[in-house]
Parts: sequence; C-alpha cells; structure tokens
Amino acid sequence: MNNIILLCLALIIIMLFTQEFLDDGRVISKHCVIRNTAIVLSTYHYFYFKNIRVFLIPVLIEIIIELIHSTGYSLDPLDNKIKNMYSFISCFWSDCMGINDDLTEGHFNNDIFKSYDNAQREKKLTLTKLSGAAKNVRILEIGFGNGKLLKYLKEAGADIHGITISREQYDRSVRMGLNVDYMNFFDMGEEYYGRYDCIICSGVIEHMPNIKTRKQPSILYDKIFDKFSKLLNPMSKIKRVVTTCIHFRDISKETSFWSKFNLYILERANGGWYPSNKDYLIDCARPYFDLLYRKDITNDYYITTYNWGQLCVRNSYKSFFPLLVNVLVNTLNNPYYLHILIEKIYSWQWQFSDENNSVIWDMITGLKKNMNVENSPTIHQLLVFKMK
Repeated sequence: MNNIILLCLALIIIMLFTQEFLDDGRVISKHCVIRNTAIVLSTYHYFYFKNIRVFLIPVLIEIIIELIHSTGYSLDPLDNKIKNMYSFISCFWSDCMGINDDLTEGHFNNDIFKSYDNAQREKKLTLTKLSGAAKNVRILEIGFGNGKLLKYLKEAGADIHGITISREQYDRSVRMGLNVDYMNFFDMGEEYYGRYDCIICSGVIEHMPNIKTRKQPSILYDKIFDKFSKLLNPMSKIKRVVTTCIHFRDISKETSFWSKFNLYILERANGGWYPSNKDYLIDCARPYFDLLYRKDITNDYYITTYNWGQLCVRNSYKSFFPLLVNVLVNTLNNPYYLHILIEKIYSWQWQFSDENNSVIWDMITGLKKNMNVENSPTIHQLLVFKMK
C-alpha cells in the first residue's frame, strides 16, 4: 500500500512540474490525473501479477469519461481544449512558418504560385482595409494569434487592443509592445462597452461554442452578436465586425461514420463547433447587424493548409528538442493530445477536401493549377457586418 501511495504522489509531482511548461496559470487536468493514475496502478499490478487484462481498466475508464463528456459534462474547463491546442503548436510553429507565423489562412486568390509570405501579407492588408484602420480608429481584435495583424493595424495608425485566452500568445505579444490582455471575450464587462469602432475576430467564432452550447448554437451566436453590438461605439461611422469563420456546408449531410469520426476529432482537438450551414452566422447576426461583404475563401484555406504541411515537413527539425519536451508534457497533461495529433495529420485536411481535391494527396503530387473546392464538408468565409 505504501508503494502505491508513493507512486501516486510521484505522479502528481511530475504532472505539476510538467504543467509549468504547458501553462503555469492552469491547474493540472483532472481527466489526466484519473487516466494516468489508472495506467500507473495497472502497470504496478501487472509488474507483480503478470495479468495483461488489467490494462483494460484504464481503457474502460477513458471510454466512460469520453461518454460522459459527450453529454456536456467535463472534468476540466471546456476552453482548455483551445488553450491546449495553442500550447501544442507554440513550440514549433514560428520556426516552421518563418516571419508570417499566422494561425489562419493567407489570401492566395486561387494563385497556387503565390508565395506563402505574400499571401499572408495580403490577408493582413485586406483585413486592415476592411476594418477602416486609420488614426484614432479604435480596433479590438479577439483571438489575435501571434499578434501580426495587430502590428499591421497599429502601423496604419489605429488604436489597437487585443484579447486572448492563450498564455503563450499573450506573453509573446507583450514582448512585441502590443496593447493586449489575457482574458476571455465573454468576461469583457461594461467598462469596455461603446469603446470600439471595429471588432476583428479572424478564425475565432468557430472556437466559441463548446460541447454544452453547440446543441443550441443560435442562443450562443445571439449572445456573441449582442456583445459585439455593446462593445461597438454606436456613434462611430465604421461600427463594423470583420470576421473569418469556418462553416459546415450542411451539417445534416455529414452522416457517415468517417465524417462523424473526423468531426469528433476536430471538436476534441480544437474545441468549438462550426455554424450549421454557410448562411447560419449571417442569419444569427441579422437582429444586430447588416451584411456588408461576403467572400468564399475556402480555396485560400486549402492552399494555406498545403503550405503549412510543406513548411512543417521542411523545417520541423529546427524545433526537435522543444517538440520532444512537448510530447512528454502533453502526453501527461493534455487529455486530448492524441486527438490533436490525428487532427493535424488528417482531420484538418479532410474538412477542406472533396472528391476532386485532397490536401494530403496534393502534398505528394503538388497543387493543381485549376483547383476549386466546391463540395468539401466545410466552407470558409470572410464576412463583414455593420451595426444597425
């Protein structure tokens, strides 16, 4: 019994130590404590009794936790999924991507020969223009990633403010001299109301639903757009929201086992849930906002994903040791680390592919000159709304 107690104490100490690398602002995952304890005790039992069937216990426990989680109950904060995903990629992303280490699509405009850096630069210039950035224009960016768009907006003269739930991104942007806060969008109180001329959320809204709220997404989206309308200055001539968001083309058609498996992996790896069809977000915004601009940029995300894969294959050796540490830390402290690996290797590419286009196949053969993704499970849209 003493040996078992010592083993459990050693496990907790190791998890606490490795959590410092993952994010010292969060407590260790309860899910991981239960899973790791079951594995350690099963291993201890096997060492003495040589009964291989004892390893069915941690498998069974993991299945039960997953089934409970699917009902909407979670042992850990639900926004930990997106935090864990960013913690996973933060150790190698910049080394692989270079100066334009953005976490969303570049704007290729179907030009497969355009360089990745130019496409990312064009995307920032486009969003800067759509936001109306200029001197004394106050802009809030929700989920600012690595801070590169905020930097462009600042150079355009705008009075910028960014918020994020990623500790790594917050620390990096502070070092860049940007005006940012480590906070959740839903925690922005009345002191922020009426402060901004424009709100930008690029690749963010799809991460806001969780396993609980996705069953009634219209209620959540109404809450989001209501909040946007309160944050914007009603006297501003701009008063707009600029967003890029992945949508399902039609969630009702994703009925096959393979589709459901990939959607499960995407949710567990990234958190969030996509709007049910390409018009869903627009319909939810209608009580508060009129649609000013709309563009299908699915092809841009397809080509960007292809470039991400190429750059990671080419440059990941630069971050070999951080990746090795990352494997240890996330294996112990991230309950959905395996899901993230599957998502990065396959499911992320799957969502932008159709019967005529496959990102994974193109990684081998190269992009087709006249590619056009029309029937992928998801569609990516650039939307600009103006407050009524």
